[in-house]
Amino acid sequence: LSWGGTMSPLEEDEIPVTLKRRTGEWAQPEGKHATRWIAADETDVEIFAVIQDPDGADLRLLPEGKRSVPTKKLLSRFEIRGLDQQAGQQADRLELYGHTWEVARVFNRDHGPEELRHYKALIQQVGL
Repeated sequence: LSWGGTMSPLEEDEIPVTLKRRTGEWAQPEGKHATRWIAADETDVEIFAVIQDPDGADLRLLPEGKRSVPTKKLLSRFEIRGLDQQAGQQADRLELYGHTWEVARVFNRDHGPEELRHYKALIQQVGL
């Protein structure tokens, strides 16, 4: 995971995290007006990520009603996915600190030198 023989800035503080990637499809059950997620499979992948507390600027990226939910900032070179109903994609979930967290917002930082490219995500605790 290094570039040009030097360590990536992320590598120093990375920890292993279990990412749960869910697959399925959005479908409209017969007789219902709204679509709902029909789960098909869940795959566990161990990734390495930096976990930090979010700052005020990070929290302002969330809808106002979700700002009081326990939130962490995650940085990783591994692709992190958020909810995308049009693509039929559920948000990734992660097992961290003995709890389940779900990606609330994700940003692809694919510009600049290769060793600085990464995904930044805001993850929120679920099942409270």
